[in-house]
Amino acid sequence: MLIEVKRSVLWFFVAMAFTSALNIGWPNGIWAAVLITPCVLLHEVGHASLAHLLGVPVSRIGICAKGGYTVRKRSPRPSSELLITFAGPAMNLLLFAVFSRIPNKLTLWVALCNLVLAVANLVPIGPSDGLRLARTISTMLRRQA
Repeated sequence: MLIEVKRSVLWFFVAMAFTSALNIGWPNGIWAAVLITPCVLLHEVGHASLAHLLGVPVSRIGICAKGGYTVRKRSPRPSSELLITFAGPAMNLLLFAVFSRIPNKLTLWVALCNLVLAVANLVPIGPSDGLRLARTISTMLRRQA
C-alpha cells in the first residue's frame, strides 16, 4: 500500500495552524497543526487497516489540501463495507479519547478536533464516510425487504 502526502497538504497545515491559533494562540496553534495533520492520515489508516483485515484490496491512502483519502476496492459484502467505512471515524474517536486524557490546552484542542472530524465525517453529505454509510445501510435494507 502506498502512502501519498501531496504538496497541497501544506495548505491544510496552514489552515489548521491558523484556525487553532485563533483558539489557543500561535505557538500552540502550530503544534496543533503538527498533531492534527497526522490524525487525518490515521483516519485513513483506520479504513485501510480494516479493509486489509477483511480482504479488501487497498491501493493507496493519502492526504492533500482537502483532507485524507483511501483508494480501495468496494467490498461485495455490505456488512464489511459498513465496518470499513466506520473505521475512519472510529480512529478519530480513539484519538479523541487518547488526547483528552492529557490535560493541557494543546492536547484538549487536538482531542476536540478529532471529535469534530469523527462527527463531521458521519454527516451524510458530499464525499464523506457518512454518505457512504447511508448508502450502504440503504443497500442492506433493500436486500432485507
